[in-house]
Amino acid sequence: MSPYISKDQRAQLEHRNIGGAGELAYVLTRDVKRFLSDGTSPSFEKYARAIGALEAVKMEFYRRIVVPYEEKKKEKNGDVY
Repeated sequence: MSPYISKDQRAQLEHRNIGGAGELAYVLTRDVKRFLSDGTSPSFEKYARAIGALEAVKMEFYRRIVVPYEEKKKEKNGDVY
């Protein structure tokens, strides 16, 4: 599972404009619900897959976006440790 999907797949998903944290939460929730509503019965496996995908996205976001931001702030303002 990876956020690095094909350019064709990305193009189909790029039409969204998200204006705030509430809207982002809504879009994420809506998409997880859509993923889960595939016509099959609820199952632990499906829920675990959804949670795993969300966790992987969170970790990749932190690694690629938050860490570089925090490193720049540390260089600018000094280390707190």
